[in-house]
Amino acid sequence: MVFWNKLFKGTAYYNIVHPQGAMGEDMATTMQLLWNCKKLSYMPQSYYKYFYNNKSITKVISKDSCARKYDQLAANTKIIMNFVDGKDINPDALIVYKNSIRAILYPLVYEDQYYKLWNNMFEGLNWQVLKSSNIPMIEKVRVILTILHLYPRKQFRAV
Repeated sequence: MVFWNKLFKGTAYYNIVHPQGAMGEDMATTMQLLWNCKKLSYMPQSYYKYFYNNKSITKVISKDSCARKYDQLAANTKIIMNFVDGKDINPDALIVYKNSIRAILYPLVYEDQYYKLWNNMFEGLNWQVLKSSNIPMIEKVRVILTILHLYPRKQFRAV
């Protein structure tokens, strides 16, 4: 869910917590805006052309970039978790979301400090991922291999 392909009435911006950082801010904002909407419409036509930059902050994989992305996503995820607390949100959707956030650390989990961050970011998430019918089997295997310290293989590690 991204912010850049949606249009909102000004009234949807009431009581929005604005995130900081460049990673995950669109998700935190969009979720709040959609919740505030009384009516949604869909247009199948594309009016926006998105440019992919292979050297952008979202594409570069290094130790520093992964750690920076994680810090920004973790802060913005707190906004989302505070926002959804007490709301009728599909629990499986939150499992998928939480697992995708901590996946930023996969290139670094071979180091103990990053493994601990990955493992402790959301209490009980490993078990929830393994039980969820909405998580693909490949991701479940990745979680198991990470728990066993067998993932990532050396060629996929950030240095």
